[in-house]
Amino acid sequence: MYIAYVLHYSNYKYDGRISICRRKDLIGLPITYSMLQRDEVFMRPSSLHIFGTNEAGQDMLLLVLSGTLNSIILSVLVVLGTNIISTILGSLMALYSKTFERLFLRIIDIFIALPSNILIMAISIYIRPSMLWFSLIVLIFGWAQGTRLIWSYTRKIADKDYINAVRLFGGGNFYILYRHIVREIMPLLLVIALQSARRTILIESSLSFLGITNPEIVSLGKLINNSLQFLYLDVWKWCLIPPLLSLIFILASLGILGIYTEGKVDRRLKVDRDIGS
Repeated sequence: MYIAYVLHYSNYKYDGRISICRRKDLIGLPITYSMLQRDEVFMRPSSLHIFGTNEAGQDMLLLVLSGTLNSIILSVLVVLGTNIISTILGSLMALYSKTFERLFLRIIDIFIALPSNILIMAISIYIRPSMLWFSLIVLIFGWAQGTRLIWSYTRKIADKDYINAVRLFGGGNFYILYRHIVREIMPLLLVIALQSARRTILIESSLSFLGITNPEIVSLGKLINNSLQFLYLDVWKWCLIPPLLSLIFILASLGILGIYTEGKVDRRLKVDRDIGS
């Protein structure tokens, strides 16, 4: 079951009401219209349409909200997958034998060396994935860096005296991971989550701007691209500015939060920035 926003019309005009319905054939939260407002195309911002309307008479505010929400949902899916894989695999690499560690380090090096953005683009062109499949594709090419960071940090924790004491009392690797490692790496997981979310939204917006992603999913990049097709009209900026500002705000917010959180995790980085300023 997926949720979709539905606009209500009365006598071929939007009456300002929005309801939520369930649709099995929708992925994400795209906006569906009962009919197109052909008599209200390219309207300037007003009290009825705060961001104006596009060439089909669709309300730009709701389109921007839907595109923003789809970006957030996509980034959350990728972040959850990245953090789970990074935590389990990175920690076990540091806790298990050296052979296991060296094997997965070589695999991680291969994934980091791959041109991930180009590969994601090529796969998206071929299959035009849904939101769930697109998040899986981004996850496949985005787990390696976070896993290496977790591995490096966990190696330092694994050498501490209290971890050795747990081993002496019979604590296994999964017990150490669950009761001790996860608690220690939580701040680092937050940094990885913010970086992964920012990267995911940037990739999705770039590909949708190029027209590569699934056309059935509302995207900020797609809204920006669509507005540029009407540069010969005076109203094109009302279709461009809202999704562009929304995308800039999301990416800038995630970037600032990432820098701030990274400074909290690593005090040396915070000191370096203070000295540099």
